[in-house]
Amino acid sequence: MQGQKNVYLCQCGHGFVTIDRDDGVTPFMTTCQRPGCGKRATSLCYRVPQQVLADKAPVLEWYKPNEAELAQAIKDIDRSAFERTGSRVAAHAARQMVAEHVQRGGLLNRVVNAAALSEYEQWQYLQR
Repeated sequence: MQGQKNVYLCQCGHGFVTIDRDDGVTPFMTTCQRPGCGKRATSLCYRVPQQVLADKAPVLEWYKPNEAELAQAIKDIDRSAFERTGSRVAAHAARQMVAEHVQRGGLLNRVVNAAALSEYEQWQYLQR
């Protein structure tokens, strides 16, 4: 839902806040935003009260891409998947998954507040 914040937690112990800029579907899992981690972070499915998150700066925003943004995202995913796997088949599958996700109402994410990734803020957030 547009304007709602959510929290994703990684098995590494890092948690980060996201915000929905548009209405649409967000994934249950995404990549941890802690620099150097790269593991999967799991959504808390909007179960953290919005009042608790009111003063928490989101790290990522979920948005509905326009055609140009989707084309760029697909290019970036293609390059990333190929670099990670060395496989054109894997890159093609990743492109298809993203295109289908967006076609079915899914949102993409982008970093909106890299400063919120500081180690101190990560620790402070998890201690509350």
